[in-house]
Amino acid sequence: MNTSTTLPTTIGAFLAAHGAREAEAAVRTFAPGAVVVDEGNTYRGPEQLLDFLRHAGT
Repeated sequence: MNTSTTLPTTIGAFLAAHGAREAEAAVRTFAPGAVVVDEGNTYRGPEQLLDFLRHAGT
C-alpha cells in the first residue's frame, strides 16, 4: 500500500518556507485577504500574517 500524499503546490511552498523560517516567503503563499485564527487570536492580511509567522513556533 502506498501511503505517500502529494500536497498542492501552494501548501508545499508554505510548509517549505515556514520550515526554513522564511516568513516573507511563507506569507506570499496566502491570498491578500487571508485570515488565520490561532489560539484565539485572529490575523488578517499580509502585515498581520507576516508578524504572526515571524513569531509562530517561538
